[in-house]
Amino acid sequence: MASTLISCLVFAIFTSQATASHFRGGIITWKPDESIANKVTFNFRLAFRRSYRSSYFCDSAMVAQQSIVGSGGRWYANHDLGIYSRLALGDTGYHCTDFSVNEDWTQGENTFNYTFPDEGPWLISYSGCCWISLTNGGNGNWLLSTTVNLTIRHDNGKINSSPISATSPIVRIQRGCPRTISIPAEDSDGDKVRCRWSTGSQRECGGICNGFYSGTLDEEKCTLRLHSNAALGWHAVAITLEDFPASTTNFQMATPFSHVSLQFLVHVAPSSGPCSRAPVLTGQSPDDGSCEEVPDGDTFYSIIEAKHIDSSRRIAEIVTVTPLYMHLTSLLNYTDHVGDSVYYKNVSWNPKLSQKGRHIFCFKAIDEYG
Repeated sequence: MASTLISCLVFAIFTSQATASHFRGGIITWKPDESIANKVTFNFRLAFRRSYRSSYFCDSAMVAQQSIVGSGGRWYANHDLGIYSRLALGDTGYHCTDFSVNEDWTQGENTFNYTFPDEGPWLISYSGCCWISLTNGGNGNWLLSTTVNLTIRHDNGKINSSPISATSPIVRIQRGCPRTISIPAEDSDGDKVRCRWSTGSQRECGGICNGFYSGTLDEEKCTLRLHSNAALGWHAVAITLEDFPASTTNFQMATPFSHVSLQFLVHVAPSSGPCSRAPVLTGQSPDDGSCEEVPDGDTFYSIIEAKHIDSSRRIAEIVTVTPLYMHLTSLLNYTDHVGDSVYYKNVSWNPKLSQKGRHIFCFKAIDEYG
């Protein structure tokens, strides 16, 4: 098994209870409606096992048709002071945007709106069972959540918007090969965003709280260093993103505006060769962490290219995590000037007016070993 490189590109767009071991992670974020009091637009991204059942299956035709998969679950809201009964918000069905045949997952996103009876704070969550069988224990239940506070901020006179993030559902590493994952974190208010381990006391992580012992999290940089001696098998990672005023220096004394839980899987496989024996992104691929502005009515174009430094191996897939309505070609290839096989996908995206804001696009290349 060869480790993979994941890169993420950030876009800033400017415009005039289920069962079985099928959960693969997700996130929910939000922003207030600018014209209707206590109305919130939520955006969520979920990932599940592709082969679990037909309601989670996705292929290229379904991506092109913006098909809805994964319906039947429900996002709920609980008032922080217990003033109201639990509120049912939106269905968990999502537009399939990405899938991996080799890694057996589908992922997608959707939005819903809800007008709350007061400013909160509210805890929004989706829970169910189960994760895949995990090396790091836990009872297998999942819980994704975010906090919503619709009071006016004192520092800028506005209502807060949560930070956003995204990642591939599965990160693969080879035992004996240390690796650092950069967790993309963006905030439309210009806040400082920090990452920390999720905790059960704040209802952020279900059965996988404090369960990942094979990594070190840099909270300020939002990077996760995976240890080279990590136990073999599947590990669930639960990280919480929090946004603070841009002037914050003492985070221990500061109260975050919101929290957002981000969850994904890490798979540790036995050593199968040198740590450098992995696909690499090349050529015209966007730089990791770069930002592109897409003005109203414009179309973003790019190419993702990858090749293998080991000529005996080939690229099996270029796996993506894309915003809704982004189009990618099938996997193509050519021979470069030194005789190496280069695999690539063409990318185009003409965002809708409703997608005003920041979006994250992630991509990685994997070989036939994962």
